[in-house]
Amino acid sequence: MKNLFGRSVTAVFLLMSACQLSTVSDTLPLPGPGTGTGGFSMPELTTIPDPIAQKLVQLAKESLARKFKISADQIHLSSVEAVTWPDASLGCPQPGILYAQVVTPGFQILLEAIGQAFTYHTDAKDRVILCDMRPPDEIYMPP
Repeated sequence: MKNLFGRSVTAVFLLMSACQLSTVSDTLPLPGPGTGTGGFSMPELTTIPDPIAQKLVQLAKESLARKFKISADQIHLSSVEAVTWPDASLGCPQPGILYAQVVTPGFQILLEAIGQAFTYHTDAKDRVILCDMRPPDEIYMPP
C-alpha cells in the first residue's frame, strides 16, 4: 500500500513538473471575507479515491466546522485535486516567514459552507491550511 502511494505521488509529481505551476489565485478566485458564491451552490463531490486525500478533506471540514461553529454536515466538498506546491508554504506564504524551498506534493480542497467557498491547501501527509484567510489557519493531523 505504501509503495502504491509512493508511486502515485511520484506520478503526480512528474505530471505536475511537466506543466508550469500556476498559483491558486490564477486558477480559482479566492473568496475574501463577506464574499459568497452568489447563491450558486456547487455540486457535492461524493467520492475521493485517495485515502490520504480523504483524511485531509475530513480534517479540513472539521477545521471549518470549528471555525464557524457549524456542523460538518453543513459543509460540502466541491473539489479536491492533487497539486505540487513550489515550496513548503503550500501556496500560502506569509510575510517574514522563510519556507523550505522544496517541491511539496499535496492537495487543493475547495469546500462550500455558509454561502461561501473556502480553499484549503495541504501537503501529502498532515498539514491543512485554510489559505484564503489572512493569516491562514493551519492545522496538523495528530500523529
